[in-house]
Amino acid sequence: MTSKGRRRACGLVLGIVFAISWASPAETGKPFSIDDYFLTKSARVEDMTRDGRFVAVTISTPGDRLPQDNARYGDPTYVGPARAELVVIETASGRIVPVFAEKRQVSSPAWSPDGKALAFFEAAAARFGLRIWSRESGKTKSVALPQGKTIASGSPLLWSPDGKRLYVTTRAADWEAKSADMFKRATVGPVIVMDSRDPFLQWDEIRHRGRQVIPAVWDIGARKLTDLLPETPVVSLRLTEDGTALLFERDVTEKTNYDVIFGTKNQLEVLPLPGGPARVLLKPAEGRSLVWSKEGKTLAYAEKGKVFVMSLDDKEPRQLTGEKESEAAKKTTEETGKDETPKKKTPTWSVVRFSPDGASLLCTSARVVEEDKDKDPPVRRPSPPRQYWLVGVSDGAARMIHELPEDEDSRPNLQVIDWSPDGAVIYFSASAQDRYDRGLVRFDIASGKF
Repeated sequence: MTSKGRRRACGLVLGIVFAISWASPAETGKPFSIDDYFLTKSARVEDMTRDGRFVAVTISTPGDRLPQDNARYGDPTYVGPARAELVVIETASGRIVPVFAEKRQVSSPAWSPDGKALAFFEAAAARFGLRIWSRESGKTKSVALPQGKTIASGSPLLWSPDGKRLYVTTRAADWEAKSADMFKRATVGPVIVMDSRDPFLQWDEIRHRGRQVIPAVWDIGARKLTDLLPETPVVSLRLTEDGTALLFERDVTEKTNYDVIFGTKNQLEVLPLPGGPARVLLKPAEGRSLVWSKEGKTLAYAEKGKVFVMSLDDKEPRQLTGEKESEAAKKTTEETGKDETPKKKTPTWSVVRFSPDGASLLCTSARVVEEDKDKDPPVRRPSPPRQYWLVGVSDGAARMIHELPEDEDSRPNLQVIDWSPDGAVIYFSASAQDRYDRGLVRFDIASGKF
C-alpha cells in the first residue's frame, strides 16, 4: 500500500476513534455555540510507517488558525497561523506520544523508510525550518541550513529510499524582497495600474511568483544542503521509489489564460540522481492531471477523452483507449494547430489508478448518449452509467469489471481508496444519492461483487 493509501485507510479508522473520544456539547446537554465551534478538535493523518505500527497525526481546532491577516490575502510571503498538536500513535495499543508539549505550527510530517525518524517543517516568525524527531529518543533536532537559505512554504518533504537524504524546495536569497514588493505595488498606493497588454495580469503574475523555488537535497550525515536546480517555477515534485530520479512539472505559462482563471501550462521533466541534466519527458499542456504507478516510473493521463501511458524510458506517450488518430491527421494538426478531423461521438475515458504491480490501469468510461433529434427541441436521454475497466498497460486490452445501475437516482457515488497489495481487491468509499448512507466497500475483481 502506498504512503497516501496508508494515510487514507488509517484516516477512516482514526476519524471514528476521535469522533467517539470527543463528546459534543449536544451529548452533555448544552446547546452548541460559536465558542464550541472554535474549540472543536479535528484530526488529520499525516503519515504512517511502512509497517503500519506508528501514525503521525496533527490535532487542531478552528481557533488555531486565528487571527488571519486578510489584508495580506494573495501575498506569497504571508504565512498565516495554523497551530496544531503533533502526536505519534502506536496503532496496536492506541498509545499517544506527543512530539511537543504544546501546539506548534508544523507541516508535511513524513516518516523515514525505517520508521525511526519523523521529519517535518516548523514555521516560526514566517520562516520554515526543517526538524527531525527520533522515535527512539523522543528528541527533536533542528537542521541548520546555510546562511540565507529558507524552506519554501508548501515545500514537499521526500526521504531517499536509504533514509540518508531529504529532498525539499528552498527560496532564492532575494525571493522574499522581490515578492513583497510585487504584492505592495498591487495593493498599496493612490493609483494602481493594471495593463492587459502585459503578458500577465498583475495578480496572475503574483500567483506565479509563489512557484519560484530551488529544488535541493539535505544530506543528513554530511549536514550539507545541495541545490539540484536553479530557481525554477515548480508545480509538483516527486521522487521515484528507487530514488534514481526526481520528477517535476515546470510552469512554462507564457501569458495569462483568460479562459481558465489562474490556469497554467505545465511541462513534465525528469532529473537523474545523484546528478545530471534535466530532460523534458512530456511537452507542455494545460489542465493535465497525471496518475503515477507505485514505483514512480510510469505515468498515465487522459486527454480529449483518451487514455495515454508513458514510462521514463519512452520518447513519446502511448495511446491506450479510444480511436487512434492517423499519421496524416497528426501532421495536419501539428502544422495548423487545429484538429480538423471529422468528429464522431465516442466514449470519454478517464484514468483512476494503477494496479499495485503497474500492469493494469483502472479507468472509467460511459456509453455515448445521442440526442433525440426527432423532438423539437432535441431531447437528451438519461445519462448512461459509468463503467469501470481494467486496461492493460502493455497492450491496451480493456476488460469491464463493473457498471453502475441504469437508474440515475440509485447510482452510488464511488471513490477509490486503494487496491489490496495483491491487486485482487479494490476498496471504495460509497455514498447514496437519495439518502444519508455512507460506508467503505470492498470490490472483488474476480467475482465482480461488492
